[in-house]
Amino acid sequence: MKSILFFDCSPGISGAELSLANLVNKLDKNKFRVYLVTNNKKLKAKINTTEVELILINLKWMRRTANPFILIFFVLQIFFIGFWLVNFVRKRNIGIICSNTVKSFIYIYLSSFFLKIKYIVFVRDNIYQSRISQIVLKKANCIISVSEFINKQIKTDRPKKNVVYGGVDSLAWMNSDHQNTLREELGLTPEVNIVAQVSQITRWKNHFDFIKAAHIIVQRVKDVHFLIVGDCISGDEFSYKEELIKEVKCLGLSDKISFLGFRDDIKEVIAQIDILIHPAINEPFGRVLIEAMAMGKPIITYNCGGTKEIIKNNETGFLISPFDYKNIAGKSIDLLNNKTLQIQFGESGRKTIKKKFKLCNQITKIENILENV
Repeated sequence: MKSILFFDCSPGISGAELSLANLVNKLDKNKFRVYLVTNNKKLKAKINTTEVELILINLKWMRRTANPFILIFFVLQIFFIGFWLVNFVRKRNIGIICSNTVKSFIYIYLSSFFLKIKYIVFVRDNIYQSRISQIVLKKANCIISVSEFINKQIKTDRPKKNVVYGGVDSLAWMNSDHQNTLREELGLTPEVNIVAQVSQITRWKNHFDFIKAAHIIVQRVKDVHFLIVGDCISGDEFSYKEELIKEVKCLGLSDKISFLGFRDDIKEVIAQIDILIHPAINEPFGRVLIEAMAMGKPIITYNCGGTKEIIKNNETGFLISPFDYKNIAGKSIDLLNNKTLQIQFGESGRKTIKKKFKLCNQITKIENILENV
């Protein structure tokens, strides 16, 4: 049996953390003894701690800053975590460390100079502009990218590179037996169409195009309401959220767009929407896309990044040229006025999930990598 330690430093929950939770919970425990080190209490709540040994540590989120005192503090953290990890790994006789993101690997990079074990890094974010990421990845023994789009950004050829898409439990997500509590919460009648963007609130998710498209749609469609679901993960994004709220007010959309913040009941939320709009620019993968597809929802997204590896244009949704929010609005109006097309796209999306994004198949691929690294 192999002992594997997963390391994650994220302070919040997004697609990367949900994918990690699925992985550590579903790995074959007859083959792998699994440890998870994290500072994320929200992630802890999603872990089956009867089968996974979870260790909570206190970490400050690494962010861009020019403050020398904060930089010194981050460096000290890296030294502390590095030496703590060396001791922990030796005591538990761990053979593989899996870093859930490149940023997480930076925290544990120091330990790789003292431990003769294997390091696997999941690359879930854009790294083409990050020299530090390219440097530290040379120390990895194996890299697992979340899409071909991300895999092409990795410059080093030294580690073995793999692409494993995110996956969903298709049966669990296809279950449509959800109560309409969201409509009651928002005071929406059954005939009102719901269009949503579901993502963390950060600039590259490009919520402004969602709001601009909504402004066009409300002039053509009477019964429609818009949701912005998700929140800031770090304090760096609070000013961006304020800009979004201000834009909604300036366009007179305060009664048409609801900010729901972070939701634990995301499956129930997606079950009640009619269309998912995802205007992110160069999205590495887009876990919410496969979740919505599993629930039979049509998708409108930009034709860039990893999303074009998920969405089939005019079959499971629409791929739009980046920043063309007017076309997003036009395609949304077409879908809202054509329930038959919504159903057709939704059924095609579910078939795509079964063929390409089933969670059990993705777990098997990762297990094979862990066994052969």
